[in-house]
Amino acid sequence: MEAIVSTEIVDFRSEFAKAMGEAGLSINDLPEDDGQLHRFQVEGDKGRSRNGWYCLYRDGLPAGSFGSWKTGESHTWCAKTQKQMSAAEREAHQRRIEETKRQRKQEQARVYREASEASQALWEGAIRANPEHPYLVSKGIPPLGIRQGDDALLVPIRDPDQNLTSLQRIFPNGEKRFLAGGRIRGCYSSIGKPTETLYLCEGVATAISVNRRLSVEYWWHSMPVIWVRS
Repeated sequence: MEAIVSTEIVDFRSEFAKAMGEAGLSINDLPEDDGQLHRFQVEGDKGRSRNGWYCLYRDGLPAGSFGSWKTGESHTWCAKTQKQMSAAEREAHQRRIEETKRQRKQEQARVYREASEASQALWEGAIRANPEHPYLVSKGIPPLGIRQGDDALLVPIRDPDQNLTSLQRIFPNGEKRFLAGGRIRGCYSSIGKPTETLYLCEGVATAISVNRRLSVEYWWHSMPVIWVRS
């Protein structure tokens, strides 16, 4: 009897893990089925970031949700299709989906808050960036609007209310990393105040170069192209 229960448990956990993998959000081990939110590192993410999340329920009708905070995607999974569920099961399934949303929102707020506090501490403890930093020298740019912590340049990332949400660290070899857990989507880095002409650039080196060449204020956003709006 015990072996049969164990097999059933592995089966739905394996199916849930399979669904995650098919969505490009694979995990190394079988998922926990305790109805709590769990975070994991998504393949391709840098450093210690854990942008993936999932929540799987074992009791009653096995079901769960999973997704990525980085991409904003979310998916649901259930051992039964909507047609196979009874009215009571559909209602219970919907309640679990809403509970997972609540947990996810609460966890994301906590992660953002801690990353913001860590960023603020690093920014306040940083020094003026050394003009001879290897990255600045290689790009031929001055340290405008950035600071330095140890050997890494620090670029401040802010939300629309100008709250510091994260830092981008640029190392001597040119490697760039955002502080783990910090909010990036919808945020920006800037120098000065925007004027009637707004220049949106891909990265800080490009933005500083535009600033020097045109003698304008700049805003930088992590976009794949440069947008110019007059």
